[in-house]
Amino acid sequence: METIYYTLAALATIAILMTIVGLKRPALVVRWGEKRTRGRVLLYYGIGAVVLSSLSQAVMPDEVRLEPVRERLERARREYESQDYQDAIRLAEGAIRELNEKKVEGSIDGAALLANQAQAFLDSAKAAEKEGGFVGEYSVGSCGVG
Repeated sequence: METIYYTLAALATIAILMTIVGLKRPALVVRWGEKRTRGRVLLYYGIGAVVLSSLSQAVMPDEVRLEPVRERLERARREYESQDYQDAIRLAEGAIRELNEKKVEGSIDGAALLANQAQAFLDSAKAAEKEGGFVGEYSVGSCGVG
């Protein structure tokens, strides 16, 4: 499924580029027919770009969909280690909010695990902020981002 996603995404990118080029010079991208107009460019490549983009979004793997959440948790971990607890809390809350907004059908367990890890990290950061330092045996690696 991942190969299909990257193939569709690459084709959509090519279609978008062809649309842009074709709007400047239709004859460069429309090689068939007598009418080589901007309207034909939009008809062929513009609609193709929209369809391919939609299809690539529909088959996007959960790993790709969850990557921004993992990056946000990694940034939260760095803030936590530099003892900037307020930013760590803000980033962890954002990661949890983002997880709640994502529609992850395939790997519900992966999303649930990531949500639990983010919540554990958030609880640890809040406790550290309250006490003014690192709390307990919290391991950054246990939140799956380190």
